[in-house]
Formats: sequence, structure tokens, C-alpha cells
Amino acid sequence: MSFGVHFSGKEPQILAEEGGTPPIVIWQCSQTDCAFRFPDSSQLLASGKKRPCPLCGGELLDTGTRSQNYPPAPQPYPSRFPLSLLLDNVRSAYNVGSIFRTADSARVQQLYLCGMTPNPTHKGVGKTALGAEQTIAWQAFPNAVQVAELLLAQGQALWAVECTPTAQSVFAMPAPTRPTVLVLGNEVAGVDPDLLARCERTVYVPMWGQKESLNITVATGIALFALLFAKSAVTQSV
Repeated sequence: MSFGVHFSGKEPQILAEEGGTPPIVIWQCSQTDCAFRFPDSSQLLASGKKRPCPLCGGELLDTGTRSQNYPPAPQPYPSRFPLSLLLDNVRSAYNVGSIFRTADSARVQQLYLCGMTPNPTHKGVGKTALGAEQTIAWQAFPNAVQVAELLLAQGQALWAVECTPTAQSVFAMPAPTRPTVLVLGNEVAGVDPDLLARCERTVYVPMWGQKESLNITVATGIALFALLFAKSAVTQSV
């Protein structure tokens, strides 16, 4: 049933807190009627490779300003139980790659890639995962409903991220009390109804705009971090 299990075993590389990333030069066009300003993240200009302003063709000047990124301060992991993700028939390889990157930041234990969901052997996944596909364990399966049955037999909880009449706000949820798998479905069709029927909870992200629609990668990040920092049921009742 499984097409493959992949895990790099590599620890994610974290920049030294003192150093951060190499300084990035901020350049600006010398033409006052243009004044296009941008960071040279490729360091091409700093290496002496001259190029004109990409907007007007004028000369670019070093502003003397330097941008530098630093890693966040270490924090204790907030969840008592591991979180995993099940992606069912997610179409876009770029969305999948972005979810890998988000999953790495939330220290997700496992990604279950089901149906047509592209896996990291697809080059599009790596373009947005930016290496996170090497730090998160993943498995590929043809049938998400069968995977759900296996996970339930292992004692894991399934929580669907979907808008339904009975769905509850993800911000109102207590912290998971056992290993939990967040289930996300196709960008257009949503979560398979037979898969949804096997989920003990259905949660949604409240929205107030006219579109009432979030990209699946954004919804995944919001749901993950909402559950990571959710209070226990005991704390909520006090």
C-alpha cells in the first residue's frame, strides 16, 4: 500500500544566534524619478557584477544599509503530544512544499501524502519546501480512507480542517490529549466525505472577508499553531 517512506535523518540547520545570515546589501537606483530600492539577496552586485536598475536601467548605488536575519530565540515545545498531517488529494506541488516548510517550523512528526498529492520526488515540492522536505518524515499512499483506518487502529485522533455545519473554531479547541493527525483535503473539493466521517473533530478557521477563503497552506499553519498553543481542557474550565 505504501509507495515509500522517506526521512533524511538530518537535523535542520540553524544559524548561530550570534552571527545570523550574511549581511545583505540594500541598493537604490540613482535616478531620482525612479529611486527603486531593493535587497541584493543573491550578492551579485556586492561581488562586483554590475547590472543596471531592473526598472529604468539607471545606475545602482549602494545605500550603505545592511539587512541581516537572525534565528528566533529558543522556546520550549508547547505540545505534550505529537501532531501529524494527512494531505488528501492536494493538487499543487507548490502548496505541498509550503506545507512541508510550515510543518518543519511546527515540528510536525509525519506527513501522510495521499491520492494525487505530490511528494518530494516532484521538483515543484522542493522549490517551496526550501529543504524542509529533508527534515520531516513522510509517506505516500493511494487511498486516504485506508490510511485513516490504520491511524485510528493505532490510537491516533483525526481532526479535519474543513468548513461544515458542525465544525468548531480551531481557536476554541482544547489541546489534543493524544497523538493527533490534522486532515486537509483537495483545494477545490475539500476533505473526502468518507474521510471526514472518520474524524472525531472538524475545525475551521474563522474568516470575516468577502471571499471567506484561505489558501490551504495558510489554513494549515493557522490550525497547527492554534493547536500547539491551545490550553488543556482542565485549564479552559477553570
